[in-house]
Amino acid sequence: MELLLKFMDTAMKKDDSVETLARIEALNAVTYEDYQQAKRALADREPKDVEPVR
Repeated sequence: MELLLKFMDTAMKKDDSVETLARIEALNAVTYEDYQQAKRALADREPKDVEPVR
């Protein structure tokens, strides 16, 4: 959201585009790593006696 507000009233320069892409890539990397950790944690848990969904 901060990026949208920053460039809402001015044209983006090349440096602005580089900064924006770097921040988006960093956010995606963190988000993806969190997803992978949660996925591994779920896979490592002992399965409980649960009826399959039909």
